[in-house]
Amino acid sequence: MSPAKQEEMKRENHDGKMSRCTRAAHAKEVARAPAEKRRNERRRKAIKAGSCRSRDAHEAPAKVPPPSSHDKAIHDGGPPK
Repeated sequence: MSPAKQEEMKRENHDGKMSRCTRAAHAKEVARAPAEKRRNERRRKAIKAGSCRSRDAHEAPAKVPPPSSHDKAIHDGGPPK
């Protein structure tokens, strides 16, 4: 949550405290950040080292097969003429 948004929430409550739901959301966000950071760091290292199982997925985008004539007929609004 942005600092501006937090200030706005505090102003709404007048006493300078965060509301219960805001506090809970903030706590979740704070708790999630370190784990997410570790996970991303590990993934980055694995990709760099070349040991990541899905390394090729990161390097090249998946090729989408060309649409079949059946798909074209459906999307163009009817059977081919």
